[in-house]
Amino acid sequence: MSETSATRRSKWLAAIGYIVLIAFLVGSISFTYRAYRTIQGIANLPNQVERTVKGALAQPTPTVTVLPPAIDQLRPLARLQTEAYFLSTVVDVTIPRGLLEIWPDDYLLLVACGKVTAGVDLKKLTEDDVRVNNGTVIIRLPPAEIFDVFLFEDRDCTYVYRRKEAPLVSPNEVIESEARQQAVESFRQTALDNGILERAQRNAEQEIRRLLQLVGYDQVEFVTSE
Repeated sequence: MSETSATRRSKWLAAIGYIVLIAFLVGSISFTYRAYRTIQGIANLPNQVERTVKGALAQPTPTVTVLPPAIDQLRPLARLQTEAYFLSTVVDVTIPRGLLEIWPDDYLLLVACGKVTAGVDLKKLTEDDVRVNNGTVIIRLPPAEIFDVFLFEDRDCTYVYRRKEAPLVSPNEVIESEARQQAVESFRQTALDNGILERAQRNAEQEIRRLLQLVGYDQVEFVTSE
């Protein structure tokens, strides 16, 4: 009975010894693997440092923005109309017949309304008139000018209010044309007296500045002719 217990004890001791041996071997293998990885990492350290340094020293790729030529954006606008006046007037014209003062003078009263337009003719721009300096567009615009003066051919707007002509003679074909011409000249002068050219110049500068800023130019300056 005592021998059997001794035999069991021996077997248990042998089993424990095997377990301890296996644990030792596994721990040794794990330690060896970690040591290998550590040594491998140390060996690759110079390559990692070199790659890091190269990445830090690499020049960044520049971003290049090419803006369209400023003058090419303006020329297609051609006659840039920037101001318009709507006017009305009454013109009376008297033309003597000159027939020995026998016949009365021809008389016509014209009621007229019309329009005067003004702006800047950008077709007159030259290469020397548009310069770009450090991103700022410098423009010398042509002076504003009157583009059109015309009457509205509407019977409720432009019409002969009164006409007096000598009897028994042919109608005077010149008198109405003269009245219309005087109305046109009156519109032109009234618009000039009320600053249409100054307003047209300011409005043209605002419109051109807005256009060039839309295509990428931040600063736009206008200079007067030398």
